[in-house]
Amino acid sequence: MIATLVLPRVVDAKKLNIAIGSSPNNLDPHYATDANSQDINRLIHLSLVDASRQMKTVCRACDKFESRIDGKSQIIRFWIKDNLKFQDQTAVLADDIVMSTKNLLAKKDAPIPALFQNLVNAEKVSDKIVDLYFDEYRPENLTNLSLLKIENWKKGNRVAAGEYKLIQKDENEIIIQSALQTIHFKVVGDETTAALKLLNGEIDLIATTISPRKSFWLSTQKEIKTFEVEGSNYVYISPQHRHPDLKKRNVRRALSHLIPREILAKYKMKDTVALSQGMYSKAFEDLNLPNEPIKYDQEKAKELLLKEGYVFENGRWKKEDHQLEFTLKVSNKKHIIELAKAIAPYWNKFGIPLKIQSLEWGSFYRDLKQGNYDLALGQWIGFVGPDQMGFTFLTSSIPPGGANRGFYEDPIFDELYSSALKETSEPKALEYYRKAYTRLIENEAYISLWHPKIVWIGRDCIKSIELYPTGNFLALEAMEHVCHN
Repeated sequence: MIATLVLPRVVDAKKLNIAIGSSPNNLDPHYATDANSQDINRLIHLSLVDASRQMKTVCRACDKFESRIDGKSQIIRFWIKDNLKFQDQTAVLADDIVMSTKNLLAKKDAPIPALFQNLVNAEKVSDKIVDLYFDEYRPENLTNLSLLKIENWKKGNRVAAGEYKLIQKDENEIIIQSALQTIHFKVVGDETTAALKLLNGEIDLIATTISPRKSFWLSTQKEIKTFEVEGSNYVYISPQHRHPDLKKRNVRRALSHLIPREILAKYKMKDTVALSQGMYSKAFEDLNLPNEPIKYDQEKAKELLLKEGYVFENGRWKKEDHQLEFTLKVSNKKHIIELAKAIAPYWNKFGIPLKIQSLEWGSFYRDLKQGNYDLALGQWIGFVGPDQMGFTFLTSSIPPGGANRGFYEDPIFDELYSSALKETSEPKALEYYRKAYTRLIENEAYISLWHPKIVWIGRDCIKSIELYPTGNFLALEAMEHVCHN
């Protein structure tokens, strides 16, 4: 039996004003690629499954699901909830899942359907049971189904099955409404403006990322509450593994020991991050490992470089006539540049010059995708399972086949990850995934920094919120508040 995600309804509330940082680009679920579009769609368009707060896939529209392997194919069977209805009060049946799947697969030009390349068919078993067919097993087959929205197409109209109906959408405001309350999402791009609107009562909740400084300042104000949870996003420095120095594990590990994570987290990030030992934060109940984050340790860095044959002469580390020095590429966001500049003095003082090169986002992302860097400061967001480490580190994922932009190559990792994909036993597959993940950490495939916390800031009319590690808006279904009764 698979756990079902049960969300209590809003208590004693009629209206809520929420600040978001940008307008959702598209509330058509086939085209919703940005975070705000997907999160608002979670409330309007019900899906079969979604990720829980423990980053496990659980039922939304189903009571349970079961997976089986038939040759190379995977079939996932879903038992649809009884008494589940569309917004026009017609019952949700297996035929609707089949039709929603066929409409998804027919949208070849849309970005979301492109994520379902392995999904080939849906078949009704009974009115309340449906099978989804995939041509091969992949861990993302199940997790991606949070993007398959259940819609009623019988009368030629798209009728959603979520608790909330879309009432209005323009560039500055999106209004959705359930039987118990109306939510006004107000687009406030400037964080100072959002803070002032919160303080004067124009908005009740800031549900978007703001800078650590502004978040800290707001937390000191009267009648303001801060809600936070360790997030699932991952901030890292990617080494270019084809670099003559960075291809050496001991060099990568030495550089990691030269980053004062605890100092940066406290003074630069204002304790809005949780230090990281790898890609998966504590939010990932099955994948997180009990490893300690790398400590700032100049002596350990020295020991590793000496072991690798480097020597320290005239204030610089070198090997033969080659001196250690690197360029760190970053985007031109102010807080990213400030972070990079805070790291550089520690490396420079140790004898490894670090040049910071900031680029506007398009240029930075182009160089990142092409692997055109020594070191790059990046962040992975929105991933929910083990498929992310395969997408990022498998040899077969070297561009253009995937996101292995640092050209990491490790046959042992490849074999462990492949063994997980072949394993039909879920516990044994998890064991392989954890071994593969351990291998990445031991090899310093990335230089891990931290996991940003999800921080929402509200007025004291907000009584409770249980945030999701992804920061998604399902938290709004389970919150309690007495704003604008």
